[in-house]
Amino acid sequence: MEDQASGSTKQKELAQETVKRYLIPVPPLAEQRRIAERVSELMPLVGEYGKLEDEREALDASLPERLRKSVLQMAVEGKLVPQDPSEEPAS
Repeated sequence: MEDQASGSTKQKELAQETVKRYLIPVPPLAEQRRIAERVSELMPLVGEYGKLEDEREALDASLPERLRKSVLQMAVEGKLVPQDPSEEPAS
């Protein structure tokens, strides 16, 4: 069927006459309703997943800068390496 489609590679088009030549199996109406109900139940989860993915991407993007600031803060506070009380402070 794909070889009979026209249009650009991104958006193929099938003529109605081409599609009419093929038998396309469809589940019984009760099964279609069951599938539609299940899809309706899952769609809110898909939306929530999308929001969580956006939040994760934002955290990933901010991590390097937050890590850099944290390391600098620890360095200023002298917490990067064990401190020896017998040594004089660097300042």
